Amino acid sequence: MGLESVTHLDDLDATNPLGTDPRSEGDDHIRNIKSMLLTDFPNISGVVSSTHSELNFVDVTAGALTASKAIVVDSSSKIDNLKVDNIDINGNAITSTDSNGDVTITPNGTGDLILDGLKWPQADGSTGYILKTNGSAQLSWIENLAEDWATKTDGTVASSEYSSKAYAIGGTGVTDTSGKGAAKEWATNAEDDTVDTSEYSAKHYSIKGAASASAASTSASTATTKATAAASSATAAASSASAGSTSATASASSATAAASSATAAAASADTFDDTYLGAKSSDPSEDNDGDSLTAGDLYFNTSANNLRVYSGSAWQVAAVSTSGMISEVSDDSSPQLGANLDILAYNITSSTTIMNPSISSTGKALVLGF
Repeated sequence: MGLESVTHLDDLDATNPLGTDPRSEGDDHIRNIKSMLLTDFPNISGVVSSTHSELNFVDVTAGALTASKAIVVDSSSKIDNLKVDNIDINGNAITSTDSNGDVTITPNGTGDLILDGLKWPQADGSTGYILKTNGSAQLSWIENLAEDWATKTDGTVASSEYSSKAYAIGGTGVTDTSGKGAAKEWATNAEDDTVDTSEYSAKHYSIKGAASASAASTSASTATTKATAAASSATAAASSASAGSTSATASASSATAAASSATAAAASADTFDDTYLGAKSSDPSEDNDGDSLTAGDLYFNTSANNLRVYSGSAWQVAAVSTSGMISEVSDDSSPQLGANLDILAYNITSSTTIMNPSISSTGKALVLGF
């Protein structure tokens, strides 16, 4: 029978079907061809319009590039040399084969151009600007002030600072300006011409110094005369100094004694202050220095109007007002005894004419003696 088993294109037998094969096997041959095409071209979903010549470009040797063949890579996915239009990519170099041609690299949208890990600015800077990095691989444009710092004489370079030339020979903001002035002006400004609105140049002080030298010569003669008088005064001063020394010794001794007395007085005041705490409205929990209370500490309670003493564990009344005491037993309508009452050789009498005393006992025996 002329029906082969087909999986791929090279499984087809060009001699089949045989002329003697039955017509009923014709559909089997058609299914073989359809199955093979779907297996070998599974991703073809449209018309393939390439010519046989174009398809022949795929017939290459791995790792080699030829003018008439497609681009392929070797087993290491390596292309030795790639030419795209006028761009030649070879090894570590990207060059243009166009005469004096530019190489333009443009990221998409807001994407950055990153070269060797550095992100370049996405827009051009102003005239004269230079690149700077922020230390985190981002480049940006900044104004180039190097020339201004060297030569600018018509104002500040940055903030409130001026160029080296301005400070050397003068310029706006330096000449005749308080707290400033150029080096040249500090050296050569004329006599009585201020440099920084208040101070003068070296030349000014030189001229003034020459005039002072003449006056100094005259003063020297006068000084000689005065020196003789001064020598006499020195002798008298030496005598006075001896007497002053003796007085100074006595004064020093007095000062030492006064200092000792002051120290002792301060200590006494502190001791008294630690013991008598003064007037307070309630019992204090610490002394006037913030230290723990000690037995014997005193204070006056302004709420109860009494003097209180600390026992070591609690405050107790040390003295009371006499206004709180009774002067007669009769002032207390219900007096009580805390112990036995011994009347010795005295009698219990009544101040009234008629007396009907009542003597009773609460749970104890009452003994009367006559």
